[in-house]
Amino acid sequence: MTISNNRSSEYPIDAMFLDRWSPRAFVNETMEESTLLTMLDAAHWAPSASNYQPWRFVYP
Repeated sequence: MTISNNRSSEYPIDAMFLDRWSPRAFVNETMEESTLLTMLDAAHWAPSASNYQPWRFVYP
């Protein structure tokens, strides 16, 4: 077990993985429909590498 940065893993891993921090965070708030539709429309117009990649949008 590894413990670091108030996080613990079940298996021995390098502490650098537990010390990671991301400026992105998820909040438990509902997204406005207009914001969601704007994001989907922007994705629709984004470059797509010949459209070979799968498209998936997840919004719980």
